[in-house]
Formats: sequence, C-alpha cells, structure tokens
Amino acid sequence: FTHSTTTFDEGPKVSTYITLQKMEEKISALVEAQATYQEIQPQLPIVNQALPPSPDVMSLVAQLRNLANTTNASLSAITIPTVPLTGEDATRSAQPVGAARAAAAPKPAKLNEYPISVQLSGTFATVQSYLQGVNSMRRITTVDTLTITPSRDSSAPAGTNMLQLTLKLKGYYLTQ
Repeated sequence: FTHSTTTFDEGPKVSTYITLQKMEEKISALVEAQATYQEIQPQLPIVNQALPPSPDVMSLVAQLRNLANTTNASLSAITIPTVPLTGEDATRSAQPVGAARAAAAPKPAKLNEYPISVQLSGTFATVQSYLQGVNSMRRITTVDTLTITPSRDSSAPAGTNMLQLTLKLKGYYLTQ
C-alpha cells in the first residue's frame, strides 16, 4: 500500500494562500480608506458645524441673533422649549455595569432634532433678507412653519409697512 502525500500537503498551502490573499485585500481596502479619509479630513470641521455631535444650542442661537443684527431685523424672542444639554442620555450612568458595556459598542449615528421659535419684525426687505440668511446658514435647520403678519408696532415711522415674522425651526445634531 502506497499513497502520495502531495495531495495532503497542498491543502494547507492553498488554505494559507487564500488567507494571505484575503488579508492583502483587507490591507488594500484599509489603505484606500485611509487615503479617502486624509482627502476629506480638512472638510470635517465644516461638516461638524453643519451637523454637530451635540445640540450646541448656544451656537445656533448666536447665529440667529447675529443674522437679525446683520439684516437690521428687530429680534423680539428666540424660544427653545426642550433640548438635551448634551448629546448623551442623562440616565446612562444609572444603568447596570453590563448594560453600560453593551451601550459602549459602536452604534450607527442617530439624527436628533429640537424645536426653536424665532420672532422678529422688520420691513418686507428685512424679513426677506433674514429668511434668505436662515436658508444659507452653514448650520442645518428646517422651517416647520412660517407666519408673516402686519406688525402692530406703533413706533415704526409713518408710511413704513412693518411685518412680524414667526418662524418655527428645527435644529439638528448627531449622536452615536
């Protein structure tokens, strides 16, 4: 009885070759991903300004206030009814240790939103300019409702048609 060991010897060699080939493919994919990341890395701060990793409410309020100043609109109120102070769940530390470990596993990013109400007054051109400014802000917001009514401001100069603008916006942020 004789047998050839070459058949048995080829099995591990082929398996090793396939494993090495798969590893080379993964390395190539990682090198390509690294090159792509380095290419877009300078743009990441812009993305974080448009869609920050936390609510960053004060920054959005400052942008809306500065826009009112720039357009000469008379800002009467910015209201934010509810918003988390951070992008994380406040009760996270109260979870059992095992649950905290499970929560630490990578999760896909979640888009969160919060409401903002803005009230201001101005001429038609002022209101129009403010709305264009909101539309062109880097920070992503959406307009839920927009109401324009004649202003009852008695301090406006005679012959000036003042308008009252009420905007209900949504501000957005990402969390992990």
